[in-house]
Amino acid sequence: MSDDIWGWLRFGMNCLSTIGGGVVLWGIWSLKKSFVSHKDCDNCRKEITQKTTDLGHRVTQNENALEHLPTKDSTHKLELQLAGMRGDLKVLTEKIGSVEAINQQVGRIEEYLLNNKRG
Repeated sequence: MSDDIWGWLRFGMNCLSTIGGGVVLWGIWSLKKSFVSHKDCDNCRKEITQKTTDLGHRVTQNENALEHLPTKDSTHKLELQLAGMRGDLKVLTEKIGSVEAINQQVGRIEEYLLNNKRG
C-alpha cells in the first residue's frame, strides 16, 4: 500500500509540475504581450521623432508662405479703394449714358441734314 501512495504522490507531483509549467509559460507570454520591448520602443521613438521633424518643416514652410500674404490693414485699404472705384464706375456709367443720348441726338440731326439738303 505504501507503494501505491508513493505512486499516486509521484503522479500528482508530475501533474502539478506540468500544470505549473504551463501556468508559468502562460504568465511569461502574457507579460510579453503586456509590456513593450526595448526594440519596439526605440522604433516607435524614431518614428515619432521623424514625424515631429517633418511636421516642424511643414510649419516652417507655412509660416514662410504666410509672410508674403497681405495683412489685415492692407486688405482693408484695398477694400476701401475698390469701393471708391465702384463709385467712380457708377459716375462713368451715367456719363456714358448721357454721351450716348447726345450721340443719338447728333445722329438724328446729321440724318436730318443729309436727307433735307438745300441747294
